Amino acid sequence: MKIRLFEEKDLEEVINLYIDTVCEINGRDYSSDHIHALAPKRLDHYENWGDLLTVNTTLLAVINKKITGFGTLTHNGDIHFLYSHKDHQRTGTGSALLEALEKTARDSGHKKVTLSTGITARTFFMNRGYSVLTEHYVSIDPMLFIQYKMKKHL
Repeated sequence: MKIRLFEEKDLEEVINLYIDTVCEINGRDYSSDHIHALAPKRLDHYENWGDLLTVNTTLLAVINKKITGFGTLTHNGDIHFLYSHKDHQRTGTGSALLEALEKTARDSGHKKVTLSTGITARTFFMNRGYSVLTEHYVSIDPMLFIQYKMKKHL
């Protein structure tokens, strides 16, 4: 597996990875209405993703030229995205991306990283040293989701 920076040419593959993964993996924890709110299949919903992934540090996990995961670190030290392809769950992809994002944060002078996550990934992060700061609900119209604000000292 190779970890590399996101390039604009990767956008469509990253969006499809996100949609497919949320629909299959997060579908174990959420209703179909929740999944539709999280990952609508309308591509116009993702029109700002190119800017979002480019302005932040977005890393990709790649195997045989296929993107198997992606993660994004903001300039404030927040992990905004971390997704492993639905067919690459429990293969080390997410862990490798998380380690690379944490190293990037450390190298940028951050002493901690924070993130918000839902039910599906909370245990993944807890097993890697993250602690829950708060639990709250967020609305993605019209659905409510439990979100966990988490932190890890680097």
